Amino acid sequence: WRVLEGKADHLEAQANRLAQEGFTAQALVAGAPSPMLLVARSGWHATRQAAEYRLVGSPDDARLGDLGAQGFRLRDAASSHESVPAALFARALDGGPAPVCDYRAVSLAAPDRLADALAGAAGEGFRVVAGFRASLSRPEWAVLERCDRAPREVRVVLAESAPQLEEGLNRLASEGYAC
Repeated sequence: WRVLEGKADHLEAQANRLAQEGFTAQALVAGAPSPMLLVARSGWHATRQAAEYRLVGSPDDARLGDLGAQGFRLRDAASSHESVPAALFARALDGGPAPVCDYRAVSLAAPDRLADALAGAAGEGFRVVAGFRASLSRPEWAVLERCDRAPREVRVVLAESAPQLEEGLNRLASEGYAC
């Protein structure tokens, strides 16, 4: 096991360097003082690179829209204690066909318009796969993924407590919605 720490571009470089030595990314650590990535290698002699990684730390990262076409899939997402986001994308290097997905970021800064923003994306087949809380320098934002073109419906539950959230989720589940 190794614990990598730093900004998204630094973590990406370290993860890809260690991948050449047979390490694979396991998880991003949520709530750490700064973004952290856990990597592991199975056995001392594992040297085959199994995957390639990209880390996105901002909704403005221009690579986000191209990652799916390049065969990358979202593997994990987390925010540090200071709300520094990181979304980990991985692409298997086994030569098999990679599913093609589209990714985009959406700002969640206006909760009163959130349902409309997500409904439009859902109508195009996107679903929310990661969300990041606000920091001093950026509003809340989410990563959306589309692996097929089937339109979806979306409902937003805004709650100030766990019981309110549970009530809203159970109400939607009774109507056939899933998280």
